Amino acid sequence: MKKCRLIVFILFLSMLILQGCDNYKKVNNVNQKDSKPVATGKIMKTTPGVDDNNTMNLMLHSPLDINLLPLYLEGLKNSDPKIKWYSCYKMINYYSNTEKHDEIKNALKALLNDSNKSITDSAKFVLSIFEKSFNGEGFSKSPNGKYIAFHGFGETIYNDGICYIYIVEKDFINGFDNSYVSIGGLRWSPDGNILCISHGGRLWSSISFIDMKNSKTFTPDVHNYINKNQKKLGYMIGKWGRPDPNTSFIEWSPDMRKVLLSYSFTDDNRVGQKGLCVYNLEQAKIEKIIKLGQYEEDHPSIEKPDNFKW
Repeated sequence: MKKCRLIVFILFLSMLILQGCDNYKKVNNVNQKDSKPVATGKIMKTTPGVDDNNTMNLMLHSPLDINLLPLYLEGLKNSDPKIKWYSCYKMINYYSNTEKHDEIKNALKALLNDSNKSITDSAKFVLSIFEKSFNGEGFSKSPNGKYIAFHGFGETIYNDGICYIYIVEKDFINGFDNSYVSIGGLRWSPDGNILCISHGGRLWSSISFIDMKNSKTFTPDVHNYINKNQKKLGYMIGKWGRPDPNTSFIEWSPDMRKVLLSYSFTDDNRVGQKGLCVYNLEQAKIEKIIKLGQYEEDHPSIEKPDNFKW
């Protein structure tokens, strides 16, 4: 009885952390041995104190002192539906523990007929990862067939912000947590080497890129760029406390060296402003800002003008 209460307490505490804590900048490897999350192979992490637009450094993380897999396996059997649902997604972190694959899959299969749809959906989603079928809308497969991107907790309004990328040739999963807060969408470049991640919160949205081929990450901070160059651009921002900045993806350039983004925000006069941004992936910098004027609606529709040229 005491053991069960301890399990419930730890899992409940974990859910509170998922729902209420801010993410911190890190990139974790999901491959593990001996049931403990350890970092093996290539792990990418942005250098502390340096802009995001830099090549990621190779670094290793130490194993965690506590092995939580037995607790999550017990959580799959718990009577509380929230604990079962949460434990389903935590199984992703133990994908490379091949010795436990059968036990994990059997535990997930036992939930496929659960009366709670959220539990059956999460169990089906995670089971497709362990069975390497990757079926469902939650998986974004690269055009070149080399990678499959996904994230957990898809039923929630805001997920945990961790982007997983499965490397097909290596049967290997990397977990990227770059303070995304909550992932809204995943999109691959036409050649399948760069992943575009839409992320944000209730009042803002942004874009990040992961270049799998060159081990680089990019986060075009469009709003910060506009803030620094507001005089040259003819904007007034920085004093109004609710700019609600939003950055969205529009398209890749034909050579995939650049991307076209849209932006919107509320200026110091509480007037909505919108426009386009050309971001150079090769040089990791904003190349051009194209102002498109004011807007009054809550969520402006921003499209590429007919006369736009790369």
